[in-house]
Amino acid sequence: MEKILVFGLARTGISALKTLKLKGYDLGAIDDNIDEEKSKILKELDVQIESIDTIDKYDTILKSPGIRMDNPVILKANELSIEVVSDLELAQRIFDDIKIVAITGTNGKTTTTSLMTKMLNDSGRKAISIGNIGVGMLWEIYNSDKDTYFVIECSSFQLESTKNFKPQYSCIINITPDHIDWHGSMQNYVNAKKNVLKNQDDNCYTVLNVDDEYYEECKKFTKSNVYDVSTSTDVKKGSFIKGDSIYFSDSDCNKIIDLKDVKLIGYHNYQNVLFCVTLAKLIGINDDSIRQTLMTFSGVEHRLEFVREMSGVKYYNDSKGTNVDASVKAIESFDKNVIILAGGYDKKVSLDNFFIAGKNKFKALILMGQTRDLFEKKAREYGFGNIFLVDDMKQAVTQANKIAESGDVVLLSPASASWGMYNNYEERGNEFKELVNNLRG
Repeated sequence: MEKILVFGLARTGISALKTLKLKGYDLGAIDDNIDEEKSKILKELDVQIESIDTIDKYDTILKSPGIRMDNPVILKANELSIEVVSDLELAQRIFDDIKIVAITGTNGKTTTTSLMTKMLNDSGRKAISIGNIGVGMLWEIYNSDKDTYFVIECSSFQLESTKNFKPQYSCIINITPDHIDWHGSMQNYVNAKKNVLKNQDDNCYTVLNVDDEYYEECKKFTKSNVYDVSTSTDVKKGSFIKGDSIYFSDSDCNKIIDLKDVKLIGYHNYQNVLFCVTLAKLIGINDDSIRQTLMTFSGVEHRLEFVREMSGVKYYNDSKGTNVDASVKAIESFDKNVIILAGGYDKKVSLDNFFIAGKNKFKALILMGQTRDLFEKKAREYGFGNIFLVDDMKQAVTQANKIAESGDVVLLSPASASWGMYNNYEERGNEFKELVNNLRG
């Protein structure tokens, strides 16, 4: 029987252990922080706690997505020729004939994954969002039937260690600089994203973004049937915007919906919509069902999420904006008078586009976290002067409330990861919303 060592006991790891135990595997676990609760779970599952010195008894290591490939345990595993895989990879191997729709890209993954899942369910099919969304992937698959579509939000961290992962449907929404501190170079990051395509064949489908810098590289890399999307030009196979409407083209060309009827706000979201329309058509969902979903889906939490309006000031939570490009898209959704709350963990990417997008829009900048000084320096280079440095979210919201006037927008879009101040972007966004909702006019 294959022996599997689960490395990392967060949400993914614990659910994986439960699943693999039920599947009959011989298991071990390793984690830098095994607290009382984790110890109890391991004891209940009869899972051996291991160290870097005892990993040689295992055939495979299931690595949590948050663990770097240069971790000492992973390096030791490589020396010992122990295979290291992601949950994406393991799901492919231990479950037969699962229906996978794999969503990746730098920005828009969560919105696209959530919208695609709703589109499938609204059409009468069964679908579950997994990956970076929901509980652990293996546990969800184990507890579902073979008719279920698994819409997987795939991060570059998961994809970099895949070997045989082969989704029937995939898409790469866009590729812009992100996680360079992790991958070491932009090309390494691109290569990780491309892994979603590498095992697909002519029985599979992928949807690519014609407007993206890496479109041609991705198209040449895949052997699947390629469909395109574009917000700027007509495409022969796929979805595009023409005038004020969305169209799908294949053997013929049909209007799907007018943009005014799409409930999602922000032009950047239309790109996400195009991917879902294309995937839905490939799966066989009819136009009426697609339209109905697009007319009712309002977005996901922490992504350009409207929080409240007070004294004419509108507050938006875009904590999911963990990189510059994501924040740029949020900024572009507003015309002027934006009080921006930004800063967090430094991902070692250029901030220029953030301030280019904010030209003639930023009324003030409220900066926090590890990157606040970098933001301030770059802001002054671009001629911004109304800058406030704060120590935490409470100070940021208090300052925003103090200077905001009727007609202003207060936008939390950090353009940085949450690490160092919060465990994740959800925790950051929830604190912002709580503080905003507690404001008194």
